Amino acid sequence: MKDDLYPQKIHILALGFCAVSTQAVFLRELLGLFHGTEFTLGFLLSSWLLWIAAGGLLGGGWSKKAQNKKRLTRILSIMTGALLPLTIIIIRLSRGILQEARGEFPGYLKALLFAFMIIGPFTFFYGMIYNTASALFREKFGSIRESITSVYRLEAAGSIAGALIFSFLLLRHFTQLEAAFIVFMTVLTVSLSTFRFSWRPFAIVTFGVAACLALLPSVAEIDSGSYARIFPQYDLKGFLSSKYAELVAVSREGMLSVYAGGSRVISIPEPEIVEETVHIPLLSHDDPVDLLIIGSSFESVIEESAKHPSVRSVDLMNLDDGISELIAEVSEKDPGRWIEIGDAGRESLNLRRIYGDPRALLGSTRKKYDLIIISVPEPINIQWNRFYTREFFTVVKNALAEGGIAAVSHISSENYISARQAVVLNIIVNTIREVFDDVAVIPGGRAHFIAGEDCVGIIAKIFFNLEDRALDTRYINGSFLPSRLSPERVEHLKSSLEAHALDIVNSDLYPVLPYHELILEAERKRSGAAEALEAVFRVPVYIFPAAVIVILALMIVFSRRRTMDRTAVFITGFSSFLFQISVMTLFQVFSGILYYGLILISAFFMTGISLGSSFRNPGSERPSAAVRFLHISFLILSAALVFLVLNSAGLDLMRIASRWILYAFSFLNGFITGSYYRVIVSSSYIENERSVPAVYYSTDLFGASLGGLIGGFFLLPVAGIRSTLLLMAAIHLMALFTIRIRE
Repeated sequence: MKDDLYPQKIHILALGFCAVSTQAVFLRELLGLFHGTEFTLGFLLSSWLLWIAAGGLLGGGWSKKAQNKKRLTRILSIMTGALLPLTIIIIRLSRGILQEARGEFPGYLKALLFAFMIIGPFTFFYGMIYNTASALFREKFGSIRESITSVYRLEAAGSIAGALIFSFLLLRHFTQLEAAFIVFMTVLTVSLSTFRFSWRPFAIVTFGVAACLALLPSVAEIDSGSYARIFPQYDLKGFLSSKYAELVAVSREGMLSVYAGGSRVISIPEPEIVEETVHIPLLSHDDPVDLLIIGSSFESVIEESAKHPSVRSVDLMNLDDGISELIAEVSEKDPGRWIEIGDAGRESLNLRRIYGDPRALLGSTRKKYDLIIISVPEPINIQWNRFYTREFFTVVKNALAEGGIAAVSHISSENYISARQAVVLNIIVNTIREVFDDVAVIPGGRAHFIAGEDCVGIIAKIFFNLEDRALDTRYINGSFLPSRLSPERVEHLKSSLEAHALDIVNSDLYPVLPYHELILEAERKRSGAAEALEAVFRVPVYIFPAAVIVILALMIVFSRRRTMDRTAVFITGFSSFLFQISVMTLFQVFSGILYYGLILISAFFMTGISLGSSFRNPGSERPSAAVRFLHISFLILSAALVFLVLNSAGLDLMRIASRWILYAFSFLNGFITGSYYRVIVSSSYIENERSVPAVYYSTDLFGASLGGLIGGFFLLPVAGIRSTLLLMAAIHLMALFTIRIRE
C-alpha cells in the first residue's frame, strides 16, 4: 500500500541532514572567531538549542492557524536552507569587523552576543518546522503522541546520514561554503519535489543537480571573497579546512602568514622569533646531538639548528600537515618529508619530518632525544593546551635521553609582568615541576621554561655556550642577550612569579590554562570580561556543582504532578547535554581533532536517539519503573566514563582507542535520552486545543541549552571534567528517588 506520508518523511530526513550540517559549519566558522576556544563551544551549542526550543514553542500557535501545513513546512524548509550559506557569509564579513587586528581575540562579550544572534534565524525557523511536521504526521498515526516521536526519530535519522555524508564526502572535496550551498540545494530540491510526488520529482532532482553544478564556480568566488574580508589589507593566498582547524594563508610586505582557527601559527620569514625558539634551548644544553622540535617545522628552523656543531639529527613533528600543504600550495614549494642539509665544514644533518599527533607519536617512540623543543601557540584552547599539561610533560620526559632537557615558551614581557600574566606563567611552572626535577624560567618578550634534572646556573651556561660555539646569528648574540638576561630582569621575573604564586596544576582532566588565557586576552583588550572571568574562577570548586543540584532539586520539589513529566524531560536534557559537552572535551584532550570529530560525535548521539526513540513504548504499562531504569542507566554511563578516564594512564585504553570509546559513549547517551523521551511522550502527552506538539521537544532543548551553558562556562573550566561527570551521576541519583511519572 502506498505510503501517503512518504514525501514528508523524505522531507524531514532532508531537514535533519541540513540541521546537523548547519550546526557543524556554524560551529566551525564561529570557533574561528573565538580562536577555537572549546569553553565557548558550550555557549554556542546552548544558543543553538535555545533558539530551536524557542521556535518550537512560539511556532506552535502559528502552525495551528495555518490551513495548509504542507505549504508552510515547505516555505520554512526553503528559508532555513537558504539561511545556511547566507549566514556563513555574514559570519565571515562580521569577523573582519569584530577582529580589530588579525590574530587578535575580539571583544569577548561583543563576540558572544554576535554569535548568539547570528545563530538565531536559522535555528528559530527550524524549531518551528517541528510543530508543522508533527501536525502533518498526526493525520497518518491518528495520535499526536506517535507523530511527535516519529518526527523526532526521522529528524535523528536524517542527522545521522547528514553527519556521515558531510564528514566523509562534502568536507573532503568542497570548502565549507560550497558544502553549505550543496546542502541548501538538497533541501530546496526535496522541498520542491514534495509539491506533487508523482512524475515531477525526477525532473526536479535533475534540475537541482544541474543548477548546483552550474552555480558552484560562482560560490567558489564568493568563498574566496568572504575570506579576503576577514583579512583586509592582506593578500589572500589560499585556504583549506584541515581536520584540526580552518587554515588561511595571507601575505603582506613579503611575509607569508598562516592562521589556524583565527590564531596565527607561523609567519615566513620571521628570523627573530625563529632564532629565539631554536637557540635559547640549544644553548641551554652542553652537547645536544638528537633534537626534536614540535610545532615549527620549516626551513628557517632547520638552518638555525644546523649552526650548532654537535647537532646530528633533527626530527620535526607537526600536528597538522595541512599547514605544510597550504604553504607548499601557495609558495609552489615541495615541503618534503625527508631532507639532508650539510655545509662544507661538517657532516650532513639528518632531518626527519613527521606529521601526526606528537602526544601519540612520542608515547610510542623508542628514540631518545637530548633536547625537545615544544614550539606551539599559547594554550588559548584545549587543542593547544594538550601540549602544556602534566600528562604531556610526562610523555616528553620519557622520550628524553639521560641528561636531556625540554623547552617550552610563552608570551611574556621583559620589563613588566601583570598579575594575570604571572598567574599563567606560574601555572606552567607548577605543571612542569610536577614532572621534572627542576625548571628554569628565562625572561624576555617570550618566557622560556627549561626543564630537566638540574637547571641551576642555566643562564651562565647559555652565555658560555654562546661564546664557545661562535654562532652566526642576527638576534641571539653577545650584543642582545646580556641586556635581556640581565640580573635585574631575572630577579624581576622571579619576584613577580613569587608574588602571584598559585597552587594550580594544568592537567588533561582539569584544563585551567585555556580559561586563564581567556582572562589574559580580555585584560589585553581592556575588557570588563577579565574581571568577570576571574571572579568565576575564584569561586570554590564545589559551589557550581552544589548549586546545580540544589536548583534541580527545587524544580522537582515545586513541580506539580501534572508538570513533573516536563521537569523530568528538562533535567534529562540538561544532564544528557552536560555529558555530551564532557565527551567533546575529552575527545579534544585525547585526540586533538574535535574540529573534525564534532559532527561524528553528533552522528553517534543522534543514532542513539533514533534507535532509543524507535522502541514501541517501553514504559506504556509502568512508565515510572521505566523512568527509574533509565535514570540508573544514565548513572552507570557517567560512572563508567569516570572510571575509564581515571584509569586511562595505566591502561592506555583511552589513548589507544579514545575516539571509538567516546563515540560509543556518545551513542549510549543518545540511546538512553531517546528512550527517555519516548517513555515521557507516550505516557504523559495530553492532547487538547492548547497543547503544542513541540512542548516536550522544546523542554528537552531548553534543559540541554542550560546544560551546555553552565557546563562550558562554569563546570568544566572551574570544576574540571571528572567533577562534571560525577555531577551528572549525582543528578540521576537524585532523580531516581524523587521523580515520579503519572501512570
